[in-house]
Amino acid sequence: MSINHHKSRAPLREPFATVLSHSHSSQWFVIEFYTTPGPFSTIRHPDSRPALLQLPAELLDLVASFVATHRDLVALALTCRALACIIIPTHAAYRDIRIDSRRGPTPWENITARPNFAAGVRCVTLFDRSEARRFLPERFPNVIIPAAVSDAAVTSSRELRRMPRKKRGGLNAETLAAAANALRVMPNLHSLVFSGSLLHDMPACHSAEALFWEAAVSRRDSLRHIEYIQPLNPPAPLPRYTTEVQLYPFWSISNLTSLSVKHAAFLRHPPSVVQFSRVLHNSPSLENLTIEVYDWAFDLRSLFHEVRFPHLRTLALEIYARPEPTNARALAEFLERTPTLQHVAWYHLDPGPLSSGALPALRSLRADVPDSPGIAGRALLPDSALVSLGPICVTPRTMEAMEHMRRREMLRRLDVVSFESIPSLVRVVSLFPHLRWLRVPTVDYWHEHRTVTPVPIHPGEWVKVLDALPMLEIFRGVSIFRDPDNSNVEENDVRARDILNICPRMRQVEHWDLDPTHVISLESEGDRVVWRVVEVVDETDESSVRDTWTRETI
Repeated sequence: MSINHHKSRAPLREPFATVLSHSHSSQWFVIEFYTTPGPFSTIRHPDSRPALLQLPAELLDLVASFVATHRDLVALALTCRALACIIIPTHAAYRDIRIDSRRGPTPWENITARPNFAAGVRCVTLFDRSEARRFLPERFPNVIIPAAVSDAAVTSSRELRRMPRKKRGGLNAETLAAAANALRVMPNLHSLVFSGSLLHDMPACHSAEALFWEAAVSRRDSLRHIEYIQPLNPPAPLPRYTTEVQLYPFWSISNLTSLSVKHAAFLRHPPSVVQFSRVLHNSPSLENLTIEVYDWAFDLRSLFHEVRFPHLRTLALEIYARPEPTNARALAEFLERTPTLQHVAWYHLDPGPLSSGALPALRSLRADVPDSPGIAGRALLPDSALVSLGPICVTPRTMEAMEHMRRREMLRRLDVVSFESIPSLVRVVSLFPHLRWLRVPTVDYWHEHRTVTPVPIHPGEWVKVLDALPMLEIFRGVSIFRDPDNSNVEENDVRARDILNICPRMRQVEHWDLDPTHVISLESEGDRVVWRVVEVVDETDESSVRDTWTRETI
């Protein structure tokens, strides 16, 4: 359709043209309709919607299926109503599945009944009460759960504690079998967390557990991360296999990029350790590896023998075993042939001396051993460009190693567990002028100091430490502030101003009660200083804090 403006009346050129005149103007308007073959003519208006929303609903559904995480899905759904109507019912509830074993097989059976939706699952977590505090709240699709169960879809730890005692155990055979069937309809499963031990040490439970891992192996094309957790106290019973140990399905898992095994019973069973090493050999692209085992007879050689990871970046080993030279040598050899490591942590077991130039990519070192960082840690310090270091014992040998660090300006985070005196501590921190984060043990340094330092320390002496760190942002372990309920609040106001005068970038200091879940946050707004008590949910996540007490000073 087109509209032409004319000063005078124009003759009609088409039989369907219409002539209109404006009552307050001398102009004539001629509206010409150009018809197309067919009984009716269609007038098309341009679509003002974004190009993405002009796609058919089937294509939008396909686009949403490629969004991997639940968080990104929710963010996409919040952009408009059209996407929300597609994402919320069919995708958001199926990305991250977390189910307490006390739920029984019902949630898993409901997921299995909808394989078209289950294809969108990326992460699965099956846990029992031993790790409920970590994995709650649960997350599973309640839209397809029967009415008798749907009321409990959103579960708190209090509600789970009210369940009958018979449901408050570990993983039973029915739940494992149902979970195995659900895994088989998840072709895009990427991450699997298995936390807990068997409810009954019976053949039916062991057979169901084997079925679970057999289903996990069937997802080897997409599965890249596995976390296997069992309780430390009491420890899980030693494994029993319904067939030969070498035929257990878990040993056939391969192509992983991330693996975490904590307190697994099979690590205390030497024949199983040998078979578990097959998982390491079959995952040459591994980037992150965590192993925790408390077994005095554990032999690290059987696990790391000739294992190579050309892409490994993060390694955490908590091995509480007999300090034999064979274990230390096995760990040292493994570190030597893994030069790509950037973040390394070992506990209890010191690998011994390493060759010069080992671990050239190292950025973070945590060696929690006697006289930490131990022999290996001190050997790594001179040639490493560390960003994070600790825990360390400030001894003459450690001091000498740190003084020979060639790139001391790179260090941003330091964790100290013991020191001789304030002057020795000042000498250490003065080596790292760009330090942002410093922690010392959280004790009463006037009455309970002997586990950290041989002499008591007056609170005013910590000013010497702060004077040496003008760029410090977080200082943990020392109670500088006083409880406002038992002292003059204005005294804390003065201390807040003094701290920011010494360290203008300071953001967090220790709570007056030495409470690890709370810190004091400091802010400077011109001539005004604001300090508040905040709750620390996750120390590594500085944004996850909640205000609980605020005080402004002028």
